[in-house]
Amino acid sequence: MRERLGESQAMFAVRFGLNCGNIDSYERGRADLPTKLIGQLIEMGVSIEWLINGRGARYQSPVAEESPANIISDSAQEVRDEYWKSKYQLLKLTLALVKQRITETLGPAEARRLFEDLDLD
Repeated sequence: MRERLGESQAMFAVRFGLNCGNIDSYERGRADLPTKLIGQLIEMGVSIEWLINGRGARYQSPVAEESPANIISDSAQEVRDEYWKSKYQLLKLTLALVKQRITETLGPAEARRLFEDLDLD
């Protein structure tokens, strides 16, 4: 689904309130998907069979392209996508400002060590 949306792991993680490490673990099959995430992915069109067993079509059969439900759904998805892209950009900007303030307060060397410890570099 992440690739279908054209999102990075970071953007996808922000969308679902997770971190990049979670997304990477799920994509590599190292961790089970949380029930809440499964429900959200199903709502977005991912096949239940594929999520649970890894078999069958990855996405549910699409609704006829010209149906009103599909048009509304596509429009809503576009709005959600733009919302999450904006939210992601705002988070990146906020993080950059926080990192700048920490660097000014602690000094570059100490800030760099802190960012490395927090995996924020």
